Amino acid sequence: MKAIKNYSILVISTITLIFSGCSLTGPKTNPADVIPVENDPVQIANPWEEVNKSDIESALGIKLIIPEDAENTVYRFNSELSLGEILFDYENNSFTYRMKKSVGNEDISGLYYDWTISSDENIKGYEGKSYRAITEEETVDLVTWVDPAQDITYSLSTSAPDLDGFDIIAIVERLIADENAEADMYDIDTIGKLLSLKYPYAPPFHLDFDHEEDGCYVFHFFEVVTNEDESHTATVDWFTVDPKTGETTTITGETFNIGFYAADGNVECAPGYLFDRFLHGEIDAKVMNPLEPEEWAFEYEKVNISNLNFEPEEWSWDAFYLGDCKDLDNDGADEFILDGPYGGMYFDVIDGTLYVFAAARGNAGSLKYTYYEGDCWIVYHDTTHSGRLCYWLYKYEGADNLVDSMTLMGFMDSEDNTEYTFNGESITEGEFVMIHNEIFGVKNLE
Repeated sequence: MKAIKNYSILVISTITLIFSGCSLTGPKTNPADVIPVENDPVQIANPWEEVNKSDIESALGIKLIIPEDAENTVYRFNSELSLGEILFDYENNSFTYRMKKSVGNEDISGLYYDWTISSDENIKGYEGKSYRAITEEETVDLVTWVDPAQDITYSLSTSAPDLDGFDIIAIVERLIADENAEADMYDIDTIGKLLSLKYPYAPPFHLDFDHEEDGCYVFHFFEVVTNEDESHTATVDWFTVDPKTGETTTITGETFNIGFYAADGNVECAPGYLFDRFLHGEIDAKVMNPLEPEEWAFEYEKVNISNLNFEPEEWSWDAFYLGDCKDLDNDGADEFILDGPYGGMYFDVIDGTLYVFAAARGNAGSLKYTYYEGDCWIVYHDTTHSGRLCYWLYKYEGADNLVDSMTLMGFMDSEDNTEYTFNGESITEGEFVMIHNEIFGVKNLE
């Protein structure tokens, strides 16, 4: 929960009197709201703390719904009473919405009037009561209801000079979750954890929940820059996350789904989580068997990050660095790249296990990928030896499902001794260049 400034009040009599108000007949708003009194020698702390919606949900074990076009929304929690409160403006009225874990139809509204009208209500299957007080100055509407399955009591109230024709029950119905309504898949804490997995080895950046906007959670990704005389924050990115779907948008408009880091909501089996554990040396990555090309040897059956010169302080030819995430096996989900010698390694998670499914084999077997005819192809190539332009290409539909392969070979020992083949069939130099350029989308041979 966010910490807020503690205010104080003058102790007039007892805590009960302060909470309940000055009398039982005059108009009241929220007697539990404590107004700070300055320069008073005898004071106590305001019990209300400004929080996030998810804080109230976690404290009471409930899901809260607020109208999407509500404005000036403030979430507060009274830890002493285990009482949540949401203040918001909606359809030209200001509302106080309260909720508390309790048994029975306890009045938690904090309103004490001689009610002019009251009646029993059945609101979407919940038993409740509605009240209206009409005074010379204003009209006050209150509805209370109980969710017996969760032992939660609710109240919603509003006041205005005239509420003639206003239907507060209709507002309450918008606050009660439909049993078939789509629930949030991710809470704020889980989203923060999953977002942090997206950049597990970035510089010392910070990720903080900032605010809610149009039903989404907005996170601030930043670093603290310290100079000799001052320090300040520098924004790296903003993430806007839909808690129902996991769809995430960055400040630049890039989109991705945090579900990539939490398969079926299970963080511990998620690709991002497992890869993060691998980077921290907590688990090994198994090497796919067979690892294409099958005839080429590979020194590991499993890889631990300690086997690799991972992110050294100084550059080294054999260093590995965290690369981008790309869909390398055409399954609709991203795989992981460790950039390194001769192209590094590619990783994927299959049935909760992290695998190396592609790895460079030296300068005669360097690793890269290309997009050809709408699909991603894993490419091994020998283009560093004089007189060779050799490519072995593999297409996957899932890292353990090889569905196609190609070879494109060029040997040029001399002008009089050249050989070009495509999938083992002899071709001309011109055909070699044309096929090469189609596959790699370039004009010059590499």
